[in-house]
Amino acid sequence: MAYAHRRRNRSIDGFLWFLFVSTCAATLWFSLAEVPPGDQLFHGADKVQHAAAYFALTLTFLLAAVWRPGRGWGRWPNLGVPFCLGIVLVGVAIEILQGVDPGRDAQVSDVIAEAIGAVIALVCIVVLRRLTTRRLATSTSGQSR
Repeated sequence: MAYAHRRRNRSIDGFLWFLFVSTCAATLWFSLAEVPPGDQLFHGADKVQHAAAYFALTLTFLLAAVWRPGRGWGRWPNLGVPFCLGIVLVGVAIEILQGVDPGRDAQVSDVIAEAIGAVIALVCIVVLRRLTTRRLATSTSGQSR
């Protein structure tokens, strides 16, 4: 029984790492492409895309490496905030690269949108962890009576 549980956890973690790597690849591809798809759908669409991409990047990393429901702490439990800061610095580097490309332009507002996406993912993990921990503590205290 414990073996099946560990195997299931490894499968979930492997899938989360796959999602993280896939999200990294897609984000880099669209960040360095000439014109990302859907860039002009509506006013501010590109900012929504930046925030969503960095939200997905951060969330998949945090779930795979830091903490997730059903497993608890991951391999790197203290990397939540440092990862968010690092991913925003990656966004700055990509914006600098875009500023060098004649077909693209660097925008501070893109970095702000990316930072917002990363912070929202971090907040989601913190809230999810607290809700899950509180629910577990409530169910455990109710069983011990």
